Amino acid sequence: MDFQPWPNKIVPVCPNPHSLSELTSLLTEWRFEYDILVTNLTDNSYQVAATVDPHPNIAGLWGHLIATFPELGFWPVHTDGSLDELFDPDPDRIGTAEEFFAENTMPLFENHWEQGWEAPDFPELTPEQLQSFADFHTRTIRTEPTINTEKSHIVDDENLDTTQLLITPVPRPADVPATIGWPGAINYDYSGAGVSTVLCSWEDRFGALLTSLNFAEMDLSISDVKQLAVLTHDELVNLTLEHYVFCPDSLDQGTLKFPRYLDAISGSPLWPFWSGGTSIEGHGVFYYHAQSH
Repeated sequence: MDFQPWPNKIVPVCPNPHSLSELTSLLTEWRFEYDILVTNLTDNSYQVAATVDPHPNIAGLWGHLIATFPELGFWPVHTDGSLDELFDPDPDRIGTAEEFFAENTMPLFENHWEQGWEAPDFPELTPEQLQSFADFHTRTIRTEPTINTEKSHIVDDENLDTTQLLITPVPRPADVPATIGWPGAINYDYSGAGVSTVLCSWEDRFGALLTSLNFAEMDLSISDVKQLAVLTHDELVNLTLEHYVFCPDSLDQGTLKFPRYLDAISGSPLWPFWSGGTSIEGHGVFYYHAQSH
């Protein structure tokens, strides 16, 4: 089946995000103290984002930034203060999901096979099947974004008054890892731009928005879980493989095997990655998907 536009799925986008200096002026106007994140893992030094500490009015700031994102381009995410080592920003290197999976799928599995990898209950994956998956265009996919620049996705969070915020000037939420030079996927040689490449595709297709980012962890929020429940078994197999190639730890170090992870995707409003084994399970309703024949 084809992915159709979801009327209630909105991908926030800001064609011309304002500058970091304008962000700091806004924070000063709101009477928030802030720190500037500076890249430091190379000889270069770039100011890329601002962080603010927990504050009684942080929920108000969060809501303001979300509501004005299409105009200002300041995307807020939860953080824990661990983003103290960053590579150079590389948003110009954000590519396409087709390129990402074509480049990374076969090398990942070939390395697994060479090391005698025991797959966590994966379906049978021959080299031919994996190559077909890596080609990306061979499976059903929607690549045209559904965007409404007049409204923004509102993230409800009752714990905002105890969290820090990372605020980054970006055209879209998915660009944050590339813009700050996020190092969290370096074990797999994925740059911030590589991570943002996949996030852009999931943002367009599933309304998956970045809502939390730490040194080695990220969370994506799914705005309408019911739309995932209508995916076929084969489509969910492909989406589970996308999760795995993007973040092998999600299955290699997680608590779920492939079949249960597949079902979890269809019912969870939260996709956690690089989370030290945090399970996607337990965040929503699960749907049983009968395998197609």
